[in-house]
Amino acid sequence: MRYYFLLAKSILSKDILYIRRYWLNSVFSVFIMIVFFIGLTYGIDNMSLEYDSNGSSFLGGYVVWIFTTSCFSTMVNNISTEANLGTLEQLYINSKFFYSTLILQAFSSFFILLVQITLLIFILSSFRIVEFEYLNNYLLAVPIFILGMPSLWGVGLFLAAIVLNYKNITSIYTALSSLFFALMSYVSGSYSSHTYIFIPFASASNSFQKIMSNESLNFLSVIEIILNSLMFLSLGLFFFKKYERKSKEKAKFAQH
Repeated sequence: MRYYFLLAKSILSKDILYIRRYWLNSVFSVFIMIVFFIGLTYGIDNMSLEYDSNGSSFLGGYVVWIFTTSCFSTMVNNISTEANLGTLEQLYINSKFFYSTLILQAFSSFFILLVQITLLIFILSSFRIVEFEYLNNYLLAVPIFILGMPSLWGVGLFLAAIVLNYKNITSIYTALSSLFFALMSYVSGSYSSHTYIFIPFASASNSFQKIMSNESLNFLSVIEIILNSLMFLSLGLFFFKKYERKSKEKAKFAQH
């Protein structure tokens, strides 16, 4: 347990150092989130008379979109980066379990994104672009994201497994992330809650939208989120271990 704690601490410290070192990029990433949200909000507002002009009704979906697209590609990007730097093999050799290192890297990225989104909503609410209560609702919904993220990490592990064999799949996971978000949005917005369990993060997305709309959650919703996360994380681990073994057998692991 101490090993994983120290590993998580080291990964988070490294990511924070990168943020400080490349501070301009870090600041601009939050800035572009704000500009993009305002542009989408007022663009949709001009096209629809029924749209909530303060942007609040759009905020929940926007936050879910940022989280899902980011967490969906985190592991693929991490493996690709390590391969480009020539450190993938060293990282693998010095890890007790390589997939656990990838998960902790994803958790570190998730934590940093959590801070960025909090800052985003705080700035939007400070300028009255959205209601200030949405910041409180968002903070209440953070545990839902924590419970639901493992389902996205499971999908990320599956894609990372493909990267180990085929190396560059940028076009594939970019297309899949868009299709996945569209499917998740459709399912999480439907009334057939029994379908949530079969789509990664759909249960968490639906619950997040409810909290942002000041609706309460029942215990069954929380159980659905946990089961969804466990199922897809287990599937991701299964495929990752399988392709990890194949890539080593074919001596393709450290190739780029």
